Amino acid sequence: MLIYAAVALLIAVVLSLVVLLALDLRRHKQSEWIEELKQWQSLLGAVLGFLGAAGVLVLGSAIESDNERARQAQAAHAIGTGLALEVERLSVGLQVGRQIGASVDFADPALVQVCADYAKALQRALAPDTPVYDAVLGRMVDFGDVNLSVFVRFYAFYEDFLRGLPEIDEAACTAAAGDEIRYIIGQINGGLGYYEIIAKRYDTTPPQPAPQPQAQT
Repeated sequence: MLIYAAVALLIAVVLSLVVLLALDLRRHKQSEWIEELKQWQSLLGAVLGFLGAAGVLVLGSAIESDNERARQAQAAHAIGTGLALEVERLSVGLQVGRQIGASVDFADPALVQVCADYAKALQRALAPDTPVYDAVLGRMVDFGDVNLSVFVRFYAFYEDFLRGLPEIDEAACTAAAGDEIRYIIGQINGGLGYYEIIAKRYDTTPPQPAPQPQAQT
């Protein structure tokens, strides 16, 4: 946009100069035009020199601007690819949790113990650290709104899910084992839904389809 405006301004200056020269020549006889042009020579040279310098400046600014946009796009893509690969790693534990949840028999008389064991198994299966996300968090503002929203949603879910798992202990499972298990399954499915969007965008391994759960009572 800047280069178009600059070119338009340069053309306007040249046309204005040509019009002024034509008007000035019309005030003189044709035999005097050569002398009149000599008087305009220094002005024409200065203007043309200015236009040349301005053209070089505008062109250089446009090239630098294009290069900067290309660098920003490359950096954003590199950040996104790194985050997508980390999310792919984190999703492995979530998929394990979904497989376990699908095998739960809600009619099992030992459902309280199943609930507590399920929460403990997830704590072991889920990766506790997110080094890539932590490293690029300060640059996320340059990442673009669309990518920023999907990654922040996934990582916010993951951190909250990890933080809440220790609260699903034997006491919580004794109070409502079935509800706690269903809550875990729902959270996992939501997190994998975020990852599925990321996997499509960055061509990483998509999550496996959700298995059919056991009949619930």
